[in-house]
Amino acid sequence: MQLHKEPKPTFPSSFYNEDYFSKMASSVRQLFRETCGKMLHEGKMRFFHLSQIKKGMRLLDIGCGSGEFLMYCAFKVGAESSGIDYSATAIKLAKELCELLPIDVQKRVNLEQRDCINIQHYPDAYFDRIVWFSVIEHLYNWQIKKVVKEAYRILKPNGVFITGTHPNKNKEILGYPVARLILNILQRERKPLKLTQAEGHVNIQSPQGIRRHFVRAGFKVKVLIYSNREFMNYPKWVKVVGHILRNKSPMRWIFGDEIAVIAVKRPQVLQKWQNLTPEFISKAAAG
Repeated sequence: MQLHKEPKPTFPSSFYNEDYFSKMASSVRQLFRETCGKMLHEGKMRFFHLSQIKKGMRLLDIGCGSGEFLMYCAFKVGAESSGIDYSATAIKLAKELCELLPIDVQKRVNLEQRDCINIQHYPDAYFDRIVWFSVIEHLYNWQIKKVVKEAYRILKPNGVFITGTHPNKNKEILGYPVARLILNILQRERKPLKLTQAEGHVNIQSPQGIRRHFVRAGFKVKVLIYSNREFMNYPKWVKVVGHILRNKSPMRWIFGDEIAVIAVKRPQVLQKWQNLTPEFISKAAAG
């Protein structure tokens, strides 16, 4: 007889409180606040370019945090932006930032405290773009399955679902031990055996693992692995080798830091993104 395996418990929403958000992405909020929504942090800016959001498109930001991305899209291009987050603190911070925007932009922004696995209330084929940044690593597989399945349902036939996550599990398991050995020799000091995980990271993803989540839900997928970090205070040859390992295929699958997923319903929609390279994502941040 098989025993029913209960899903692992979820972090309470109170985990993502004022203290959590004061540590995480405070510079993103500060830039947005100081410019009254006219500028977006480079980490989110690359996804703005990647998503190709246009005026009048319906956007859903799942796990929107303090909402800078969705509000920038409403302000910059006139998107109809909706954001949900598990945390009451996140929505409170987002609403405070939204008040900095012109009234007409505020009317295009909808913010709601809601668990990302509970998005069944949205109609079928409703959103042109769905984005999901730095959330999947906080969820267990049963939660990921629910989110991706529902996202497929509520995405328009020609819509795009973009996900970003950090860190790369392959790097944690395979790449870091190699890098640690080299850096220990160069620096003549011992690096820790394992990298310390950020608070709330219960399920970091590999490129191949995250791809499976989307393919099983019916999506056609392109996965990009890239890096933003530089080897500061190292010899030039180390910087060159580091760049090759983290940005050139196939080594970037093991040494790359960041993962981006472009998921669509129709293969012809994906063609627009097929020639994208990790270098595009890195350069887009400056655009």
